[in-house]
Amino acid sequence: MWQHDPDAMILVTPADHLIRPASQFQATVERAVRLIQQQPQASVLFGIQPTYPATGYGYVERGQPVAGAQGEAWHVKAFREKPSEETAREFLQTGKCYWNAGIFVWRAARLIELLKEFQPAVYLGLERLAALADSAGWEAAVREEFANLPSISIDNGVMEPIAARGSADDSVVVIPATFEWDDVGSWQALPKVLGADGRGNTIVGASCQLDTDHCVIRSTGDHLVATIGLKDFVVVHTPDATLIAPKGDEKALRKLVALMQERGHDKFL
Repeated sequence: MWQHDPDAMILVTPADHLIRPASQFQATVERAVRLIQQQPQASVLFGIQPTYPATGYGYVERGQPVAGAQGEAWHVKAFREKPSEETAREFLQTGKCYWNAGIFVWRAARLIELLKEFQPAVYLGLERLAALADSAGWEAAVREEFANLPSISIDNGVMEPIAARGSADDSVVVIPATFEWDDVGSWQALPKVLGADGRGNTIVGASCQLDTDHCVIRSTGDHLVATIGLKDFVVVHTPDATLIAPKGDEKALRKLVALMQERGHDKFL
């Protein structure tokens, strides 16, 4: 725990992102570690250079360069939530905005300080978890205490409040990633991951297309998906549900998920 090694480095990274090559990811992590060794109070996140005006990602706007970082790290000016397409295009034009990859690095003691200040309920829950782990072991502690912790992302709970405060004692830093990154939870990422045919279609499973371009089509089992005249659509068939939606309208997909939950269709998500 943090009490035993307060200077230990903590790396937080999502499990559903595609990162390659591993060597470049490791090099970026090492840059973050070196920066924190020089600035122990720093909170570091990785930024991804946008390749299109995504509306499903949060953005980070960079400010001044970090002294001594040779242009490899920037102070965070602001966090920008999932924008409209028009705003996303403006972000791209500035050249100063990155996709927030949701990958963070801190000293252990610094992260605990921030949780204590901004998320006291999480901090107290971690103290209870640690105390139980000392007596009953980690498996029992996680089983009994983890589910009781408040559910909030580290972005909303810690990073955004620090950046908004703008104190000279705080240092929220973005390091532009040098590795290739895709959020495989996004339909836009699948053609890069799985490839596409001559008409730009990414196909998984049994399918037959006529005048169909730049679509993602997925089927399961022996079920055939046949399409005519589709462009930039997602068509997904599973044993218990079918999705048909414009490929780029990520905001509408989030609304659909919320509507399905509201109507009690959670089992299909």
